[in-house]
Amino acid sequence: MNDQKSSTNANQVRKKKDIPHLIKWILLIILVFLLFLELYSGEYKRLFDQWDGRVWMVILVKIFLIIGIIILMRVQRSLKCQITAPTGCTEETPDTVKGVLYITVEGTAAGSAFGFYTLEIQKGSDPPYPANLVSYPGGGTNGTIPVLSGILGTIDTTALSDGAYTITLRVNPAGSGPATVCTTTFNLLKIAVWINSVAGVVPTPDIFNEDARLKAGSVELSFGGSLAILGSAYIYECASRKVKQIEMRYAKIPFGGPEPMQPANKTAIPAVWAANVGTPLVYDPSKYFIWTRIGAAPTYLLNTWGTCKILTMIFPKPAPENWNSRTATNQGMFLKLLLAVTDTGAATNIYYDTQKVWIDNYAVIGQIVKFQRFESGVWIDIPHCTDILLSWGKLRIIGLAWDALIDPAYPPVRPNDNFQGYGLTFAKQFGAPVAIPILPADAATRVPAPPAFPLTGPAPTPADAGVLVEWDLSALDAGNTQLTNCPDPVGAPYKLYRNCECTYTLTLSVSDYTIASDFAGVHGVQHVESLKIINDLNG
Repeated sequence: MNDQKSSTNANQVRKKKDIPHLIKWILLIILVFLLFLELYSGEYKRLFDQWDGRVWMVILVKIFLIIGIIILMRVQRSLKCQITAPTGCTEETPDTVKGVLYITVEGTAAGSAFGFYTLEIQKGSDPPYPANLVSYPGGGTNGTIPVLSGILGTIDTTALSDGAYTITLRVNPAGSGPATVCTTTFNLLKIAVWINSVAGVVPTPDIFNEDARLKAGSVELSFGGSLAILGSAYIYECASRKVKQIEMRYAKIPFGGPEPMQPANKTAIPAVWAANVGTPLVYDPSKYFIWTRIGAAPTYLLNTWGTCKILTMIFPKPAPENWNSRTATNQGMFLKLLLAVTDTGAATNIYYDTQKVWIDNYAVIGQIVKFQRFESGVWIDIPHCTDILLSWGKLRIIGLAWDALIDPAYPPVRPNDNFQGYGLTFAKQFGAPVAIPILPADAATRVPAPPAFPLTGPAPTPADAGVLVEWDLSALDAGNTQLTNCPDPVGAPYKLYRNCECTYTLTLSVSDYTIASDFAGVHGVQHVESLKIINDLNG
């Protein structure tokens, strides 16, 4: 589609008539015709027989006019074509708006008969790459404005591999005539350094944006436990320019700043990025193989050196590993990851990418502490191992459902406050679990609930336990029956016939929204209590 559009556009440009050039052709033809007509009519005899000076003057003027017009036509039809960049070893540049990598083509495309120019890039003897990789000043499918020692366009190199390339510039005249062509060759130094995802979540709006966040829809996420960090740490290859070391660091983002900013490429790592994530991967001359390249397609950024066997030979091979965020950040932190990739050129040839991450390794608290019954107008504690009677009407379940803020210095909103909620189920012996009704607003509220118990400070203890739910025991009454052996009621096996009893288990489940490989027991906890319930209702 783009190629067809480009061809159509070029044809339209070629169809433009160069009127001044056409007039020169008409004048030239007229002068040549007059000269030959005059000579043919016998004026040449006077030129040689009589040596008439006036005839000589007229003929010489006509000849000079013809020569002048021809020279003028050639000068005015000349086109200037030159490429001054890229040359030699050329690095890619990230476009943080479009989210692509590109190189800039500089030079000259001009001339008095200038019509338009085109750029194309090819690798070796391969066919040129699609024309839509080229962007021209002012847009369009070709350059329509003359350029003198300036930017001719940019070429999207995101999907191109490293290696030697040829760029061809074609400057076309207005109207008819051949294009003037010039070329340049260069080596593309592929620099693909970025963090592509954390635990499978890709940054929003894109990987080049320093303020990008890890989100699901519009909600920013938090992470914990063992995390896979994927991306690219790819610098290949010009003479003496390829990857030398890959490392990951992090720094805390304090509330209110200053925030550690991504260092400028080709500068030393600032001291604020002191904490390491894993062990740096260092290359030596024995480590360079196709399979030891980290990227450019997303792959594990944290690696140690292992080995692989090919036929009978043993070769080095990166061994991917996850980041144990729990050992690095203790409990919780809002931090910024720094990917730093050094090449084999100068010591400060370091390329960077950063990513903000909320790390949560606080363990969710979930505990059933005790039960209460309503008696004589007050709620009283039920002694441990006491049978529960349906005649009590309601059973108050007291416990803890709690999760700490990731960083108390930040406002208590997601992802800093990522408490998801709690739920309670009961199950009759050998039966399926049944949910105890809890209002959604209550289930999403911590117990004990703030502000009565503050979100900052020590975590609650059993002494701070609050009401999880008041369970209506009448929901377990299956009515009167004369059946023996207390069978499970048909259609509601979790209920009890009157004068029957059974052992039940209560399960409290508490969770937060943190994404973690070890969710159970840390970001999702359960507490189970057993109790015997007796249907002592009469009638």
